[in-house]
Amino acid sequence: MGKFITELQRRNVFKATLAYLAVAWVIVQIASVVFPAFNAPDSFIKILIYLLGIGLIFWIAFSWIYDLTPTGIQKTDENPMDLETAELNNRRLNKVIVSAGIAAILLLISISFWAGSSWNRQGGSTLVTKLAVLPFTMNSEQTEDAYINNGLTEALIDELSKVEALRVIELASSSVLAAGFNPSNLLIIRELETIDYFINGSIEREQNNISLSVRLTSGLKESPIWQKKYTGDISRVRYLLAEITSDLSSQLGIDLQAKDIRLNSGIRPVNPETYELYLKGKFYLSKSTFEDWSRGLVYLQEAVDRNPADPYAYSGLAEGYVMLGHGLLPPPDVLPKAEAAAKRAIQLDSTNAEGWAALSHYHTYFGWDWKMADYAFKRANELN
Repeated sequence: MGKFITELQRRNVFKATLAYLAVAWVIVQIASVVFPAFNAPDSFIKILIYLLGIGLIFWIAFSWIYDLTPTGIQKTDENPMDLETAELNNRRLNKVIVSAGIAAILLLISISFWAGSSWNRQGGSTLVTKLAVLPFTMNSEQTEDAYINNGLTEALIDELSKVEALRVIELASSSVLAAGFNPSNLLIIRELETIDYFINGSIEREQNNISLSVRLTSGLKESPIWQKKYTGDISRVRYLLAEITSDLSSQLGIDLQAKDIRLNSGIRPVNPETYELYLKGKFYLSKSTFEDWSRGLVYLQEAVDRNPADPYAYSGLAEGYVMLGHGLLPPPDVLPKAEAAAKRAIQLDSTNAEGWAALSHYHTYFGWDWKMADYAFKRANELN
Protein backbone atom coordinates (compact mmCIF):
# COMPACT_ATOMS: atom_id res chain seq x y z
CA MET A 1 0.00 0.00 0.00
CA GLY A 2 2.85 2.34 0.87
CA LYS A 3 4.50 1.77 -2.50
CA PHE A 4 1.21 2.52 -4.28
CA ILE A 5 0.79 5.85 -2.45
CA THR A 6 4.42 6.73 -3.21
CA GLU A 7 3.80 5.99 -6.89
CA LEU A 8 0.68 8.19 -6.85
CA GLN A 9 2.77 11.00 -5.44
CA ARG A 10 5.53 10.47 -8.02
CA ARG A 11 3.04 10.63 -10.85
CA ASN A 12 1.45 13.79 -9.32
CA VAL A 13 -1.99 12.13 -9.24
CA PHE A 14 -2.93 13.82 -5.95
CA LYS A 15 -2.00 17.30 -7.14
CA ALA A 16 -3.59 16.75 -10.55
CA THR A 17 -6.84 15.67 -8.84
CA LEU A 18 -6.77 18.70 -6.54
CA ALA A 19 -6.19 21.00 -9.53
CA TYR A 20 -9.11 19.39 -11.39
CA LEU A 21 -11.46 19.79 -8.40
CA ALA A 22 -10.47 23.44 -7.98
CA VAL A 23 -11.09 24.23 -11.65
CA ALA A 24 -14.34 22.22 -11.63
CA TRP A 25 -15.60 24.18 -8.62
CA VAL A 26 -14.91 27.47 -10.42
CA ILE A 27 -16.76 26.19 -13.52
CA VAL A 28 -19.80 25.20 -11.44
CA GLN A 29 -19.88 28.59 -9.70
CA ILE A 30 -19.73 30.43 -13.02
CA ALA A 31 -22.44 28.16 -14.47
CA SER A 32 -24.70 28.75 -11.44
CA VAL A 33 -24.67 32.46 -12.28
CA VAL A 34 -24.69 32.26 -16.09
CA PHE A 35 -27.31 29.52 -16.59
CA PRO A 36 -30.13 31.32 -14.71
CA ALA A 37 -29.34 34.52 -16.62
CA PHE A 38 -30.26 32.70 -19.84
CA ASN A 39 -33.27 30.95 -18.22
CA ALA A 40 -31.60 27.57 -18.58
CA PRO A 41 -33.43 24.67 -16.85
CA ASP A 42 -32.23 23.72 -13.35
CA SER A 43 -31.26 20.32 -14.73
CA PHE A 44 -28.37 21.92 -16.67
CA ILE A 45 -26.41 22.46 -13.46
CA LYS A 46 -26.98 18.84 -12.41
CA ILE A 47 -25.89 17.59 -15.84
CA LEU A 48 -22.75 19.73 -15.64
CA ILE A 49 -21.89 18.32 -12.20
CA TYR A 50 -22.45 14.76 -13.45
CA LEU A 51 -20.19 15.39 -16.46
CA LEU A 52 -17.47 16.90 -14.27
CA GLY A 53 -17.74 13.90 -11.94
CA ILE A 54 -17.33 11.49 -14.84
CA GLY A 55 -14.50 13.63 -16.16
CA LEU A 56 -12.69 13.32 -12.83
CA ILE A 57 -12.45 9.55 -13.29
CA PHE A 58 -10.85 9.96 -16.71
CA TRP A 59 -8.60 12.74 -15.41
CA ILE A 60 -7.22 10.54 -12.60
CA ALA A 61 -6.49 7.77 -15.11
CA PHE A 62 -4.91 10.29 -17.50
CA SER A 63 -2.68 11.76 -14.75
CA TRP A 64 -1.52 8.24 -13.87
CA ILE A 65 -0.57 7.37 -17.45
CA TYR A 66 0.71 10.74 -18.71
CA ASP A 67 2.80 13.56 -17.36
CA LEU A 68 3.49 17.15 -18.31
CA THR A 69 7.12 17.61 -19.35
CA PRO A 70 9.08 20.55 -20.82
CA THR A 71 8.59 18.96 -24.25
CA GLY A 72 4.81 18.50 -23.81
CA ILE A 73 2.56 15.69 -22.61
CA GLN A 74 4.49 12.46 -22.42
CA LYS A 75 3.70 8.99 -21.18
CA THR A 76 4.95 8.67 -17.61
CA ASP A 77 8.22 6.81 -17.45
CA GLU A 78 8.34 3.83 -15.16
CA ASN A 79 11.61 5.16 -13.80
CA PRO A 80 11.63 8.31 -11.64
CA MET A 81 12.20 11.50 -13.65
CA ASP A 82 15.09 13.80 -12.90
CA LEU A 83 14.73 16.27 -10.04
CA GLU A 84 14.57 19.38 -12.28
CA THR A 85 11.67 18.01 -14.38
CA ALA A 86 9.78 16.88 -11.27
CA GLU A 87 10.11 20.34 -9.70
CA LEU A 88 8.95 21.96 -12.95
CA ASN A 89 5.86 19.76 -13.06
CA ASN A 90 5.10 20.51 -9.41
CA ARG A 91 5.37 24.26 -10.03
CA ARG A 92 2.99 24.06 -12.98
CA LEU A 93 0.39 22.11 -10.99
CA ASN A 94 0.81 24.49 -8.06
CA LYS A 95 0.15 27.43 -10.40
CA VAL A 96 -3.07 25.80 -11.60
CA ILE A 97 -4.23 25.16 -8.02
CA VAL A 98 -3.33 28.67 -6.82
CA SER A 99 -4.92 30.30 -9.89
CA ALA A 100 -8.12 28.32 -9.36
CA GLY A 101 -8.09 29.27 -5.66
CA ILE A 102 -7.71 32.95 -6.47
CA ALA A 103 -10.48 32.70 -9.07
CA ALA A 104 -12.71 31.01 -6.47
CA ILE A 105 -12.08 33.78 -3.92
CA LEU A 106 -12.78 36.49 -6.50
CA LEU A 107 -15.97 34.68 -7.53
CA LEU A 108 -17.15 34.45 -3.94
CA ILE A 109 -16.51 38.16 -3.40
CA SER A 110 -18.27 39.07 -6.65
CA ILE A 111 -21.28 36.83 -5.95
CA SER A 112 -21.57 38.16 -2.38
CA PHE A 113 -21.41 41.75 -3.65
CA TRP A 114 -24.00 41.03 -6.33
CA ALA A 115 -26.31 39.27 -3.87
CA GLY A 116 -26.02 42.15 -1.43
CA SER A 117 -26.73 44.70 -4.14
CA SER A 118 -29.68 42.64 -5.36
CA TRP A 119 -31.05 42.47 -1.82
CA ASN A 120 -30.72 46.20 -1.37
CA ARG A 121 -32.51 46.83 -4.66
CA GLN A 122 -35.27 44.28 -4.26
CA GLY A 123 -35.78 43.88 -0.55
CA GLY A 124 -34.41 47.04 0.96
CA SER A 125 -37.79 48.76 0.83
CA THR A 126 -39.67 45.76 2.26
CA LEU A 127 -39.19 45.31 5.99
CA VAL A 128 -39.79 41.82 7.30
CA THR A 129 -41.26 41.57 10.80
CA LYS A 130 -40.52 38.46 12.82
CA LEU A 131 -43.23 37.18 15.16
CA ALA A 132 -43.49 34.52 17.83
CA VAL A 133 -47.00 33.27 18.60
CA LEU A 134 -46.89 31.79 22.08
CA PRO A 135 -49.29 28.92 22.86
CA PHE A 136 -52.68 30.31 23.88
CA THR A 137 -54.06 29.44 27.29
CA MET A 138 -57.43 27.74 27.65
CA ASN A 139 -59.78 29.01 30.32
CA SER A 140 -60.89 25.51 31.20
CA GLU A 141 -60.10 23.08 33.99
CA GLN A 142 -60.42 20.13 31.62
CA THR A 143 -56.97 18.96 30.49
CA GLU A 144 -58.46 17.17 27.49
CA ASP A 145 -59.23 20.58 25.99
CA ALA A 146 -55.50 21.08 25.31
CA TYR A 147 -56.10 20.15 21.68
CA ILE A 148 -58.17 23.33 21.20
CA ASN A 149 -55.55 25.88 22.31
CA ASN A 150 -52.80 23.91 20.57
CA GLY A 151 -54.82 23.69 17.33
CA LEU A 152 -55.99 27.31 17.29
CA THR A 153 -52.50 28.60 18.09
CA GLU A 154 -51.11 26.65 15.15
CA ALA A 155 -54.01 27.81 12.95
CA LEU A 156 -53.20 31.45 13.77
CA ILE A 157 -49.52 30.82 12.96
CA ASP A 158 -50.56 29.38 9.58
CA GLU A 159 -52.81 32.38 8.89
CA LEU A 160 -50.12 34.93 9.82
CA SER A 161 -47.57 33.06 7.71
CA LYS A 162 -49.60 33.90 4.61
CA VAL A 163 -48.62 37.57 4.96
CA GLU A 164 -45.54 38.22 2.82
CA ALA A 165 -44.01 40.77 5.21
CA LEU A 166 -44.23 38.50 8.26
CA ARG A 167 -41.96 35.71 9.41
CA VAL A 168 -43.54 33.55 12.10
CA ILE A 169 -41.57 30.96 14.03
CA GLU A 170 -43.11 27.50 14.33
CA LEU A 171 -45.17 26.39 17.31
CA ALA A 172 -42.52 23.97 18.61
CA SER A 173 -40.02 26.83 18.97
CA SER A 174 -42.47 29.30 20.51
CA SER A 175 -43.54 26.61 23.00
CA VAL A 176 -39.96 26.48 24.29
CA LEU A 177 -40.04 30.25 24.88
CA ALA A 178 -43.37 30.05 26.72
CA ALA A 179 -42.31 27.13 28.92
CA GLY A 180 -39.31 28.96 30.30
CA PHE A 181 -35.62 28.41 29.64
CA ASN A 182 -32.21 28.72 31.19
CA PRO A 183 -31.05 32.37 30.89
CA SER A 184 -27.55 31.08 30.13
CA ASN A 185 -28.78 29.34 26.97
CA LEU A 186 -27.14 31.58 24.38
CA LEU A 187 -28.92 29.90 21.46
CA ILE A 188 -32.35 30.89 22.80
CA ILE A 189 -31.14 34.34 23.88
CA ARG A 190 -29.89 35.05 20.36
CA GLU A 191 -33.17 33.81 18.87
CA LEU A 192 -35.09 36.12 21.21
CA GLU A 193 -33.03 39.08 19.99
CA THR A 194 -34.21 38.45 16.42
CA ILE A 195 -37.93 38.48 17.30
CA ASP A 196 -39.66 41.83 16.86
CA TYR A 197 -43.02 41.08 18.49
CA PHE A 198 -44.73 38.41 20.56
CA ILE A 199 -48.37 37.37 20.39
CA ASN A 200 -50.13 35.62 23.23
CA GLY A 201 -53.69 35.22 24.36
CA SER A 202 -56.40 33.07 25.81
CA ILE A 203 -59.34 31.05 24.57
CA GLU A 204 -62.80 30.78 26.11
CA ARG A 205 -65.41 28.36 24.89
CA GLU A 206 -69.06 27.96 25.70
CA GLN A 207 -70.75 25.25 23.65
CA ASN A 208 -70.36 26.38 20.00
CA ASN A 209 -69.29 29.94 20.85
CA ILE A 210 -65.61 30.73 21.07
CA SER A 211 -63.71 33.84 22.21
CA LEU A 212 -60.07 34.59 21.46
CA SER A 213 -58.31 37.33 23.43
CA VAL A 214 -55.19 38.40 21.54
CA ARG A 215 -52.33 40.51 22.92
CA LEU A 216 -49.35 41.99 21.08
CA THR A 217 -46.16 42.77 23.02
CA SER A 218 -42.69 43.96 22.08
CA GLY A 219 -41.00 41.63 24.56
CA LEU A 220 -41.54 38.23 26.11
CA LYS A 221 -42.60 39.70 29.46
CA GLU A 222 -43.64 43.18 28.37
CA SER A 223 -47.08 44.74 28.79
CA PRO A 224 -49.40 44.60 25.76
CA ILE A 225 -49.09 47.42 23.23
CA TRP A 226 -52.34 46.25 21.65
CA GLN A 227 -55.07 43.79 22.58
CA LYS A 228 -58.51 42.80 21.36
CA LYS A 229 -61.13 40.14 21.99
CA TYR A 230 -62.78 38.25 19.13
CA THR A 231 -65.99 36.30 19.60
CA GLY A 232 -68.06 34.19 17.25
CA ASP A 233 -69.55 30.83 16.45
CA ILE A 234 -66.94 28.11 16.12
CA SER A 235 -68.13 27.49 12.56
CA ARG A 236 -66.65 30.90 11.70
CA VAL A 237 -63.33 30.35 13.47
CA ARG A 238 -61.34 30.73 10.23
CA TYR A 239 -62.97 34.12 9.65
CA LEU A 240 -61.93 35.14 13.16
CA LEU A 241 -58.34 34.08 12.49
CA ALA A 242 -58.31 36.05 9.23
CA GLU A 243 -59.68 39.10 11.07
CA ILE A 244 -57.00 38.78 13.75
CA THR A 245 -54.33 38.59 11.04
CA SER A 246 -55.71 41.68 9.31
CA ASP A 247 -55.86 43.69 12.56
CA LEU A 248 -52.36 42.63 13.64
CA SER A 249 -50.98 43.55 10.20
CA SER A 250 -52.55 47.01 10.52
CA GLN A 251 -51.08 47.45 14.00
CA LEU A 252 -47.64 46.57 12.61
CA GLY A 253 -48.03 48.99 9.70
CA ILE A 254 -48.28 46.23 7.10
CA ASP A 255 -50.59 46.59 4.12
CA LEU A 256 -52.03 43.25 3.07
CA GLN A 257 -51.27 42.43 -0.54
CA ALA A 258 -53.91 41.56 -3.11
CA LYS A 259 -52.79 37.93 -2.97
CA ASP A 260 -53.46 37.76 0.79
CA ILE A 261 -56.89 39.35 0.43
CA ARG A 262 -57.77 36.94 -2.40
CA LEU A 263 -56.85 33.93 -0.26
CA ASN A 264 -58.92 35.22 2.67
CA SER A 265 -61.91 35.68 0.39
CA GLY A 266 -61.97 31.91 -0.17
CA ILE A 267 -62.35 31.06 3.53
CA ARG A 268 -65.19 28.67 4.25
CA PRO A 269 -67.20 28.00 7.43
CA VAL A 270 -66.25 24.83 9.27
CA ASN A 271 -68.44 22.07 10.59
CA PRO A 272 -67.99 22.37 14.39
CA GLU A 273 -68.16 18.62 14.94
CA THR A 274 -65.64 17.63 12.26
CA TYR A 275 -63.41 20.64 13.06
CA GLU A 276 -63.01 19.38 16.61
CA LEU A 277 -62.13 15.95 15.30
CA TYR A 278 -59.59 17.62 12.97
CA LEU A 279 -58.00 19.54 15.87
CA LYS A 280 -57.83 16.39 17.98
CA GLY A 281 -56.22 14.49 15.11
CA LYS A 282 -53.61 17.20 14.53
CA PHE A 283 -52.93 17.38 18.28
CA TYR A 284 -52.03 13.70 18.49
CA LEU A 285 -50.05 13.80 15.24
CA SER A 286 -47.84 16.48 16.85
CA LYS A 287 -46.75 13.98 19.50
CA SER A 288 -43.90 11.54 19.09
CA THR A 289 -45.21 8.02 19.58
CA PHE A 290 -46.73 5.54 17.14
CA GLU A 291 -49.72 5.12 19.47
CA ASP A 292 -50.44 8.88 19.42
CA TRP A 293 -50.11 8.99 15.63
CA SER A 294 -52.52 6.09 15.29
CA ARG A 295 -54.97 7.81 17.62
CA GLY A 296 -54.69 11.00 15.59
CA LEU A 297 -55.42 9.11 12.38
CA VAL A 298 -58.55 7.61 13.98
CA TYR A 299 -59.87 11.11 14.75
CA LEU A 300 -59.07 12.37 11.24
CA GLN A 301 -60.66 9.34 9.59
CA GLU A 302 -63.78 9.92 11.69
CA ALA A 303 -63.81 13.56 10.53
CA VAL A 304 -63.65 12.41 6.90
CA ASP A 305 -66.40 9.84 7.46
CA ARG A 306 -68.70 12.43 9.04
CA ASN A 307 -67.98 15.13 6.48
CA PRO A 308 -66.50 13.82 3.20
CA ALA A 309 -66.44 17.40 1.85
CA ASP A 310 -63.96 18.69 4.47
CA PRO A 311 -60.61 19.41 2.74
CA TYR A 312 -58.77 19.97 6.03
CA ALA A 313 -59.76 16.56 7.34
CA TYR A 314 -58.30 14.99 4.20
CA SER A 315 -55.09 17.06 4.32
CA GLY A 316 -54.59 16.19 8.00
CA LEU A 317 -55.17 12.53 7.15
CA ALA A 318 -52.58 12.75 4.35
CA GLU A 319 -50.05 14.29 6.73
CA GLY A 320 -50.66 11.50 9.24
CA TYR A 321 -50.21 8.78 6.62
CA VAL A 322 -46.93 10.36 5.47
CA MET A 323 -45.67 10.42 9.08
CA LEU A 324 -46.67 6.79 9.49
CA GLY A 325 -44.85 5.98 6.24
CA HIS A 326 -41.61 7.28 7.76
CA GLY A 327 -41.87 4.89 10.70
CA LEU A 328 -40.48 1.41 11.08
CA LEU A 329 -42.44 -1.29 9.21
CA PRO A 330 -45.24 1.00 7.96
CA PRO A 331 -48.50 -0.65 6.80
CA PRO A 332 -48.23 -1.58 3.10
CA ASP A 333 -51.22 0.54 2.09
CA VAL A 334 -50.25 3.70 3.99
CA LEU A 335 -48.46 5.43 1.10
CA PRO A 336 -51.23 5.06 -1.50
CA LYS A 337 -53.62 6.34 1.18
CA ALA A 338 -51.40 9.39 1.75
CA GLU A 339 -51.41 10.29 -1.93
CA ALA A 340 -55.17 9.73 -2.30
CA ALA A 341 -55.98 11.86 0.77
CA ALA A 342 -53.71 14.72 -0.36
CA LYS A 343 -55.23 14.73 -3.85
CA ARG A 344 -58.76 14.69 -2.43
CA ALA A 345 -57.97 17.66 -0.15
CA ILE A 346 -56.73 19.64 -3.16
CA GLN A 347 -59.76 18.64 -5.25
CA LEU A 348 -62.06 19.96 -2.52
CA ASP A 349 -60.05 23.16 -2.01
CA SER A 350 -57.20 24.09 -4.37
CA THR A 351 -56.00 26.73 -1.87
CA ASN A 352 -55.40 24.15 0.86
CA ALA A 353 -51.68 24.60 1.54
CA GLU A 354 -51.62 21.63 3.90
CA GLY A 355 -52.83 19.33 1.13
CA TRP A 356 -50.19 20.58 -1.31
CA ALA A 357 -47.48 20.19 1.35
CA ALA A 358 -48.55 16.59 2.04
CA LEU A 359 -48.54 15.82 -1.71
CA SER A 360 -45.04 17.32 -2.06
CA HIS A 361 -43.83 15.28 0.90
CA TYR A 362 -45.28 12.10 -0.58
CA HIS A 363 -43.63 12.55 -3.99
CA THR A 364 -40.29 13.61 -2.47
CA TYR A 365 -39.83 10.56 -0.26
CA PHE A 366 -42.08 7.89 -1.73
CA GLY A 367 -43.52 8.72 -5.15
CA TRP A 368 -40.16 9.98 -6.48
CA ASP A 369 -41.88 12.27 -8.95
CA TRP A 370 -39.46 15.18 -8.51
CA LYS A 371 -41.28 17.49 -10.92
CA MET A 372 -44.59 17.03 -9.13
CA ALA A 373 -42.91 17.32 -5.73
CA ASP A 374 -41.32 20.62 -6.74
CA TYR A 375 -44.61 21.97 -8.13
CA ALA A 376 -46.58 20.94 -5.03
CA PHE A 377 -43.96 22.45 -2.71
CA LYS A 378 -43.97 25.77 -4.57
CA ARG A 379 -47.77 25.81 -4.57
CA ALA A 380 -47.87 25.17 -0.80
CA ASN A 381 -45.30 27.90 -0.26
CA GLU A 382 -47.34 30.37 -2.31
CA LEU A 383 -50.45 29.63 -0.27
CA ASN A 384 -48.70 29.69 3.09
